[in-house]
Amino acid sequence: MSIFCKNFLSILIVILTFTVGCEKNDETGEILFCTNSQIGNCGFSIEISVDNAIVGTLTAGSGYSSTTCLCPESSFIGMLVEIETGSHTYYAKELNCVATNRINDWSGSIDIMNNGCKTVILDIIE
Repeated sequence: MSIFCKNFLSILIVILTFTVGCEKNDETGEILFCTNSQIGNCGFSIEISVDNAIVGTLTAGSGYSSTTCLCPESSFIGMLVEIETGSHTYYAKELNCVATNRINDWSGSIDIMNNGCKTVILDIIE
């Protein structure tokens, strides 16, 4: 085999290794963040982060649409986040609403499966 063919094959192998190793995960699921903060009788905002990145703010005007996820109570307000499958951490903090005389925050970890949904309850009473 000529030196050209050996070099060409070596380069091809390196390119294929990087291409296969850098594939993006196309499998996704959903996290539905639900809150009962509306019972605090004040305007509220809850900033939500997943894997240390802010994904949105849940407010009294928030709404969501999903056929697979539902908040446990019809009076709860929700925010739906689509995310890659796998293990994730979340953190949520109430930015305003002092009706409970404290600032609430919630954190945890969650495993998301392909086309699956997990619900996280942000309960201001607990």
